[in-house]
Amino acid sequence: MPTLSLAALRTELASGELSPLYVLTGGDDLEKLAVASEFAETVDEGLRAFNVERLHGAETDVDQVATAAGLFPMLSPRRIVIVLEAEKLLVPKRESRAAEAEQARLEALLADPPATTTLVFVSGPLDQRRRVVKRLLHDAKVVDCGTVADAASAEQWVRARAARDGVPLQPAAVRALV
Repeated sequence: MPTLSLAALRTELASGELSPLYVLTGGDDLEKLAVASEFAETVDEGLRAFNVERLHGAETDVDQVATAAGLFPMLSPRRIVIVLEAEKLLVPKRESRAAEAEQARLEALLADPPATTTLVFVSGPLDQRRRVVKRLLHDAKVVDCGTVADAASAEQWVRARAARDGVPLQPAAVRALV
C-alpha cells in the first residue's frame, strides 16, 4: 500500500474510516508514539480499557497479537491493537521451525486481519528482505514519522506542531527554528 503523510493519516483518523493495518516508521520515536496515541484516541475514552490494547514486540508473541486482534470490540465499532517495537516481533530471535511457524501465523494474520480491528505496528528499522516484512509493507498503510524532505516541509511541521501545542509563532521564528 502507499505511504501516507501524517496529514493524510490525521484526516483518516478524524473521519473514523480506518484501514486494518498501519506501520509507523521513521526516525522520530516521540512522533511515532504520539501518532500511536492518536489511534487510541479514536475510541471513546470510557471504552479504551476494553478496546485499545498495547503490546511490546519484545515481550509478546504472534499468538497474543492474533488473540488481541481477534477480540470483538465492546460497544464500539473498532478495536485498536498497537504493537510497539514491532521490529522485535517481526524478526525472530533465532531461526528454528517454531520461529518459522510463528512467522507463518503472523503472515496469515496480515493477509486477513479481522475487520473490526486496526493493527498498528510501531517500528524501528525493518529488515525488508524478510517475507513477513514484505507482506506487512505491501498490505499496510505505511506512515513515515520524522523524515522531513526539505526546508518548506520542516517549516510546515514546526507550524503544525506549535499550533497543536497552542504556541503562537511568527513566520520569522519558524524560519529561525528551521
